[in-house]
Amino acid sequence: MCLRSPAPPPPPHVIFDYDPAKFDPYGAYRIAGKRPKDFAEFSYLMISPFVGDGELLGDVAIHTETETTEGSKPATFALVTQRRVVVVSRQSSNDGFEYRFDGEFLYKNLSAFTNNENKPVLRGTLTKTKNGQKVAEAVVSLWLEELHGC
Repeated sequence: MCLRSPAPPPPPHVIFDYDPAKFDPYGAYRIAGKRPKDFAEFSYLMISPFVGDGELLGDVAIHTETETTEGSKPATFALVTQRRVVVVSRQSSNDGFEYRFDGEFLYKNLSAFTNNENKPVLRGTLTKTKNGQKVAEAVVSLWLEELHGC
């Protein structure tokens, strides 16, 4: 019997479709208020765009944290526009979970609300799946944390 190593994951497909002169979504988006019970491990959604070779590039990932592990689940697919954010994370080998987020920005000038835990700037549906089966879903509001030194 010949054992094959697992196929490498597909490269992420991340699309940033907005005018960076008018909109800057960079930062960590954390759940406003109490986290839903089924998402106690959810830490934040990270959107990290930059301009390179005249086009928008970057990464999107969902970060989780438990008592024993901390991890980043890079997006296999992400679309970030001035209005919407759609993210599908890679399944983690640690816990087998995959996350999806489909939401809308509530404001165009996000910097006016940065670091205000009481002022959500993004709202949408967060879904957790395992082996392709939905195990949890919640509508969440997210506030924007400014990251210094990044």
